[in-house]
Amino acid sequence: MTNQFKSDTPKQPSSFELGRRAEEAALKRYEDSGYATIDTNVRKSAGEIDLILSKDSMVVFVEVKYRSSHMFGLPVEAVGKRKQQKVRGAAAEWLVSQASKFRDIRFDVASVDRGLNVEIYRGAF
Repeated sequence: MTNQFKSDTPKQPSSFELGRRAEEAALKRYEDSGYATIDTNVRKSAGEIDLILSKDSMVVFVEVKYRSSHMFGLPVEAVGKRKQQKVRGAAAEWLVSQASKFRDIRFDVASVDRGLNVEIYRGAF
């Protein structure tokens, strides 16, 4: 007996999977620009940091935002003050745990669209 309800259409990726793909696309963009990966998906009591990268004496904390459409605005517009505070708090915790060799700190937003096109907003907050 065959299952008459079985669909041949491919399953849509979960939001977790879409987020993972967006983070991979953003990471590749940074690495192609000469940044080194320090860590990804870092969880601290204050919040989570999607990407931590370095270049020269700079450490960059990146919030990756994905949107499948611009119907509700650009991905970067979804990083409000509350999210910024959480990322800053998590970054402060991370920096305390490091023997800080970084002189400069920057907070970026990587805005990723449905086609996995990445736009980097350096010093976004």
